Amino acid sequence: MSGQISLCLVAAHIGAAIPLKEIFSRPETLWRQFRRRLDPERPFCVVGGHTEEEVRSILAAFEDISRSQLPDLQLCRWTKSIFTWLTHATLDPDGSKRVTMDPLTRLVTSARRRSSEQGGRDVDANILAATAERMILRRDEIVEISGLPSESVLEVTEGE
Repeated sequence: MSGQISLCLVAAHIGAAIPLKEIFSRPETLWRQFRRRLDPERPFCVVGGHTEEEVRSILAAFEDISRSQLPDLQLCRWTKSIFTWLTHATLDPDGSKRVTMDPLTRLVTSARRRSSEQGGRDVDANILAATAERMILRRDEIVEISGLPSESVLEVTEGE
């Protein structure tokens, strides 16, 4: 076993194009040094999305990092529903039956915010379903905003 450590870059991509791959191919010393540290066999990896079990692990991490705002948060119990919503054809147009981080993060963040605004200590099925519905059915809905923002003040806690 070699003592050398290599990197594998997991990057955003559009089809077969990986934008950072082009940057690392530039002749500047900085990029050459970085490229030399990439794994020689698999320097660029694409994560096609997450399985239901991986979504469960990600939800557990969201529970841990959200504990100070929602002390009773139990997202893992909603894994199957969340996975089903996020593999809907609108959010999974390629039909991969995998969940990507963007919609998962948006769903969880929005549901946590709504629950917190309502004084909740957890996220319930109604909030999750309403949030998923907005993401799926009202994805292209345009909302007009006029006038001044409300006077409500968001509470900010030190260290968050």
